[in-house]
Amino acid sequence: MNPFTIGVAMAGTAMSAYGKLTAGASQAWADKADAELLLQQADLYGLNAETAQTSGRLLTTQAEIAGMGEDFAFAKARLQKSRISETGRVTLAAQRSEFASRNIDPTFGSPLLMQAITAGRIAQDLDITDANAAVEAADARSRKAGILGQAAGAQGQVVSSLGQKMTAQLKARSLFTKSNDDGTAAGIGALSSLLTGAASMGKGMGGFSMPSISVPGFDPIAGIAG
Repeated sequence: MNPFTIGVAMAGTAMSAYGKLTAGASQAWADKADAELLLQQADLYGLNAETAQTSGRLLTTQAEIAGMGEDFAFAKARLQKSRISETGRVTLAAQRSEFASRNIDPTFGSPLLMQAITAGRIAQDLDITDANAAVEAADARSRKAGILGQAAGAQGQVVSSLGQKMTAQLKARSLFTKSNDDGTAAGIGALSSLLTGAASMGKGMGGFSMPSISVPGFDPIAGIAG
């Protein structure tokens, strides 16, 4: 084999090795970049989970406060009914006293009817107070249930975000591993091309020792381009 042919063969072998090396290194870098992006996304998912968790705690507190409205409604009704009863008692007593001062029998005729009407109005006011309290209590329960539903939604977001975070981290780990494998495969492929080229030239020359060819900044075993 003449020197020109040897030179061409060596150049071809070197180009083949370099091509495999750069292709593998490029893929390794791309995989590493994707993995780092996934880690950033995982951090964002983690922040989303923390935000949702904080929101869930706040909503739960708001629900507890809203639930207190039920007790407040009934407590307010009890106070209002006490005032109505006391006012009614005083009013009835005043009516009876008025009838007595006029020597009118309060247990017969118009005086009795007037007292019955007054007592009826008192009972009606008491019933209205109870009804209003029931409405307010129902509204408080409804608001509490609605807020608890929002809190449950926030907790669901926590679980979802944590799942997304874990998925992103696992994908990133896989890509980091693939990046290392790509670099190693590139080094092995380049080395294989060199050895194959050397073997071919050795056969053509009846025994030829291929000089070692190194690529600056590249370790074929680690598969990392400098």
